[in-house]
Amino acid sequence: MTGRALLLVQDPELRPRTLGVALVLCLSLALVWGAMTYILLAKYQFAIEAQRSQNSNLAKTFAEQTLRVIKSVDQATLRVRDAVAKQTLTNADLIRFTHETGLTDAILPQLSYVAGDGRLISSNLDPDAKNMGYVDLSERVHIQTHLSGAQPNPTLGPQGLYIGQALVGKVSGARTIQLSRHLLMPDGSSKGVVVASLNPSYLEDNFKEVDLGSQSLIALVGQDGFVRASVQGGQASPIQLAPTLWQQLLAHTTDNPGVISKVEEDPVSGIWAAQAVKDYPIYMVVQTSVQQALVSWFAARDVSVALTILFSLTMLLGAVGYLRGTLKLELSNRELEDNVRERTQLLTSALADLKATQSQLI
Repeated sequence: MTGRALLLVQDPELRPRTLGVALVLCLSLALVWGAMTYILLAKYQFAIEAQRSQNSNLAKTFAEQTLRVIKSVDQATLRVRDAVAKQTLTNADLIRFTHETGLTDAILPQLSYVAGDGRLISSNLDPDAKNMGYVDLSERVHIQTHLSGAQPNPTLGPQGLYIGQALVGKVSGARTIQLSRHLLMPDGSSKGVVVASLNPSYLEDNFKEVDLGSQSLIALVGQDGFVRASVQGGQASPIQLAPTLWQQLLAHTTDNPGVISKVEEDPVSGIWAAQAVKDYPIYMVVQTSVQQALVSWFAARDVSVALTILFSLTMLLGAVGYLRGTLKLELSNRELEDNVRERTQLLTSALADLKATQSQLI
């Protein structure tokens, strides 16, 4: 600290002014930085809430789209169920029921009738089972669920439809989601299972139309937590949710069991939203990373901090300039006072000498 700067602190006349300027400067900087921090925090919360709302709306939209597709597929299984109960089902009916859904072969490639022993009897691809023979499907989960005789499966829908995981079909050779329904006669005896194969690529293509960033996830998940169809970072990618995370999502079900309205924010995984597909034991899950949600906020934060730093430096330089000017003026005034005092003393001394000389002459 230079001698002039010390004067600002030590001089009894300059010290109050210096302290006043420092106090005003500190209060102004605290106000500016506090206001900037408050605004950034408010924008942070707004960005998170906006992403939560977007994820929730997307989950609802995809759930509605998926519901329409599953209902169309389910109509075919119901037609087979009713025909079996009436004992009117023919091999040609499987082809007709498939076409009547209004879904193309790319979406619903196969509709099959499986006997009570787990062997394929007929399908729209091979009505008489002449090409593939009576393929044994008894080890498949979507068949065992209905024919094993175990306790009711909690993953069955309220109307008895099971939505299984995506498997490579033994007849179609394609990876499809298996939707199966137990076929019962009026007396309750089992007549086998009807299986509708849904192409997950159709659902995944719809998911790809929404760009949520490279760390995002859009998935169709069963009640059991296994993913049926998913798109991660804009690309179809088979994934599996952590059991704890899935239980956390399911734990936030409202009084209406058809809706999961709570959206959990996880600092590692991101911002999650889940929505049940009405009437079916399956859920739409949408996730985005916190970093992706805050891209605009990070840019605004950097600009705000830079501008605040620039403003703070400007205020600091202004205060320094003011104090330097004050010190310069004070030193100039003191120098002038010293000059006046010195000249006054010279004049006084000269006047005294003059009076002494006059006295001697008299």
